[in-house]
Amino acid sequence: MSRHIAQLSALCLILMPLSTSYAQMVNNPYGVFSASGATNSVVLNHPEARGVLVRAGWKDLEPQPGVFDFSRIAGQVAAVRQAGLRWSLAVSGSDHPAWLRDQLGADSFTIIFRGEPKIIPKAWDPVVRQRLALLAAAMGAEYTSDPLLSLVYIPQMSANGIEGHFNGVTAAELAAAGYTEDNWVESVEMAARDFAAAFPGQVLAVEVHEIGGSAVPAQRILDDLWVDVTLDQRVGAAMWWLSGKVTYQPTLLQFLADYTGNLYCQVIAPSNQPDRLLNDDLATAFDQAMTLGARYVEAWEFEFEDGTHDDVLAGFNQYAQNFADVADARPVGALPGIRLNCFPNPFNPRLKVVVDLPAAGMTRIEVHDLSGRLVGTIAEDWLDSGAHEFSWEGRDDRGRSVASGVYRITARGPGGIGSIRAVLVR
Repeated sequence: MSRHIAQLSALCLILMPLSTSYAQMVNNPYGVFSASGATNSVVLNHPEARGVLVRAGWKDLEPQPGVFDFSRIAGQVAAVRQAGLRWSLAVSGSDHPAWLRDQLGADSFTIIFRGEPKIIPKAWDPVVRQRLALLAAAMGAEYTSDPLLSLVYIPQMSANGIEGHFNGVTAAELAAAGYTEDNWVESVEMAARDFAAAFPGQVLAVEVHEIGGSAVPAQRILDDLWVDVTLDQRVGAAMWWLSGKVTYQPTLLQFLADYTGNLYCQVIAPSNQPDRLLNDDLATAFDQAMTLGARYVEAWEFEFEDGTHDDVLAGFNQYAQNFADVADARPVGALPGIRLNCFPNPFNPRLKVVVDLPAAGMTRIEVHDLSGRLVGTIAEDWLDSGAHEFSWEGRDDRGRSVASGVYRITARGPGGIGSIRAVLVR
């Protein structure tokens, strides 16, 4: 166990999010949860289980428009409550009721997922957006008052309805269905805001993947939601492909390593599928979670039944306890977020950038293009609290003029992350 708990104090201080202004009054989970098995007595009685993920499909919860039936998850929730454990909730959006298309006319397209055709409602369709908001309201009315409900995943109109991917579907196929980066980002963010409003007592997460070979949509969604002051930093990121490996989606993985919001993970496979894990070793996935600064990991039900890796689970739980003690220590609102503004916008030739910091600290201000590539660094210095003005003249770090287009100005420092778009017109 020593390799998992060594240097925990240092890890907690290094990896904790720079901002802790999200609502500490909510029950932000930490430690190892089981990814299933809410009625499995072995899971519920396992000493390292801190909670269980409860799953359902949208079609299970709303068999007719406006008629909600939570019996599919009620038994699972009752068992978890009786065991005194916490629980998380994931509802698959794309496992939708047929009436969404047949009666209400929601637009959809068909993909091949795991070798079978699957009908996916279009996330940007107005009917889908409206009905997801109503689903959020009904679910929130039923469960937000439950103190043991700790995390809610945002339903997505994606391959499996929880993870934000269309694996196996090309960018051209998505474009033919009407997908654009902007309409996808807007629809996911709208759903996140609707669910955050319906669940004021919980933290929430958007699971992210590359889409059409690009990490930019995920980056935009997570940045926008984390700096949205109306959400009080309750909407974080989820990574359900934790494996210890760094070759899969490396751009998005690096983004998550730098992400200042809350990170919730799920191990990509159980330990009896060792080829999917780095060095055929479950421990590498949990080591990666600690390196990324994740506070929460869902392990497969198999791990609780098998018992071979109890030391790995225990090591992460100790890390996560220490992490949470540090990250959640400040009272609500003790450290408000970074405020960022720029003008004129659009600009040519010079952009003024104003960064207002809630506290003194090391601050880095960067410019990225919409592919996520670092274009230039405006400032990297220890700054006092308060407002600071800088300028960017549309040049990269080598002094070369950059092309006309949309750029993202990002400030990272005490208070977390601030981000704003600027348009350069030559």
